[in-house]
Amino acid sequence: MFTTELQFDAWATIPASDEDTFICSPFRIGIAGVWVSGFVALTILLIRRISGLRKQLNRDTRSANDLWQTDGDRLWQPSTPRPRLLFAHNHDLPAGVFGWLHPVVIIPPYLQANFNASEREAFLRYEFQHLYKRDPLWLLLQINLRNLLWMHPL
Repeated sequence: MFTTELQFDAWATIPASDEDTFICSPFRIGIAGVWVSGFVALTILLIRRISGLRKQLNRDTRSANDLWQTDGDRLWQPSTPRPRLLFAHNHDLPAGVFGWLHPVVIIPPYLQANFNASEREAFLRYEFQHLYKRDPLWLLLQINLRNLLWMHPL
């Protein structure tokens, strides 16, 4: 049941105006269509990038050697399974943590042989901190929020 006026008290009434009704104008439909198109395009681009990165991880990496694996086992704290430690074959993959369901730690070629024990431990502790704080998940949420609000000027 709709009223034509809003009454705060017996002494004050505010008449309803015709501008209060939502009009589905072609301009609003056009803006909504542009926003939906942009959101869908950015989401598809994100999915393609993630799947491309997964393919590159499968193609251009191999499991880390025993020295790195034992250090990883020693330094990993949670009761969850330790993330996989992978050596990259080329310099296209940077050092870092990828994934949040099945995370992996990428170790680039220039770090594999040049690190001594203390540097290796510092590197693994640093990358494991990203996983403890769930940084990959927060990054994914931030990217999705950016995709959702892509049209906002700020």
